[in-house]
Amino acid sequence: MENTDATSEDVVEAGIQLMVAVYGGAKDDKLSTMRYQSYCSKVCALLTSMIPEQFPPTERAAVYHAFLVHQQTVVWKALDNRSIDPCKWGWHLVNGRLDPIASDQCSVCSSDYYLLTE
Repeated sequence: MENTDATSEDVVEAGIQLMVAVYGGAKDDKLSTMRYQSYCSKVCALLTSMIPEQFPPTERAAVYHAFLVHQQTVVWKALDNRSIDPCKWGWHLVNGRLDPIASDQCSVCSSDYYLLTE
């Protein structure tokens, strides 16, 4: 992920594979499937409270995490903030400061959100 010539697709693929591995998945597992299975096992068990932080991230959150890590690694390795445009790699400019983008997608679907807020 430290290659300055890496495409966004390369970074996304490596980042998602890393998240799958971190959460104990096999090489061919999908992050969204792992998240759903984790949710279902917690709902079915009902013996423990559901802690959203224990679920694997959404695939879009993993994408932005991979972008952020890639951009930071390239900058740190090169010791040069100008080596890669942060706004193309998971950051946006707010009031003259860079803020990380966590995701471009809600982590809870609207029907589940309604159940959680009732």
